[in-house]
Amino acid sequence: SHLFTINDDGEVEDNDTYSKVEKVLWGEATDNNQANDVEVVCEAIKWNAVLVTNDGDSKSQPAGILGNREQLYQSFGVQIYRPEEAVQFVQNKIAERDKFNAEVAALTGQPVPAWAGQD
Repeated sequence: SHLFTINDDGEVEDNDTYSKVEKVLWGEATDNNQANDVEVVCEAIKWNAVLVTNDGDSKSQPAGILGNREQLYQSFGVQIYRPEEAVQFVQNKIAERDKFNAEVAALTGQPVPAWAGQD
């Protein structure tokens, strides 16, 4: 399936971030799919969101979003993952949370919350 963005201000193409992301991804977007990729990345930057995608970084499309994720992270701080990487990221965050809760419980003498380790 495809994701299309709805911009709340309607002027994404004039945005400085849009121009910078477009330059990283394509130099200049040549079709609607490339323009949409730029908008998707801009929305992730705008909302400080983790972007999960399979777009790019393949033999048929070596550039695209995934192929440029390091540069996008360095330039804009946006985290971009493949779906399986996103699952691992969330599992790691849950494990960190549960470890922290166990440490707090050990220090305070309180039980570990019943929901810990249930995700």
